Amino acid sequence: IRAPDNAFFYKDSADVLFKLQRYEEALSAYNEAIVRNPTIGSWYSYRAEAKKMLREKLQKIQEELMASAEQDRFLAEKKKHTTDTRELK
Repeated sequence: IRAPDNAFFYKDSADVLFKLQRYEEALSAYNEAIVRNPTIGSWYSYRAEAKKMLREKLQKIQEELMASAEQDRFLAEKKKHTTDTRELK
């Protein structure tokens, strides 16, 4: 399916993707809309908001991964300590 050249198609698609929290895809669609019609200033704001939300989403994922890794290290150390204590008995 060939995408239309209409800038409003991309802007409307970007709005839907943004509401679905699919920020990376929304950002791409806002970019396409702006390329096709760079004269609508509000679209730049929408694109900036999509970038901000994508950054926040990625940061949250990174923090969750770091917390998970820290928990894994803690559990591994606890298991090692438990194993070491049993060997001393």
